[in-house]
Amino acid sequence: MNVRTSKQGTATISIGFDINGVEQLRYIITKIRAVESILDIERIGKDHE
Repeated sequence: MNVRTSKQGTATISIGFDINGVEQLRYIITKIRAVESILDIERIGKDHE
């Protein structure tokens, strides 16, 4: 996990997950988007470091 904060008070959190397929990924993304304070979520492939 990696966390950065901006001068405007916005935090950017990078988290890695090991998942067992696309359905599990969709489930995780849905749960994260349901958090009221989440502004955006994006998927970056495992080759991105």
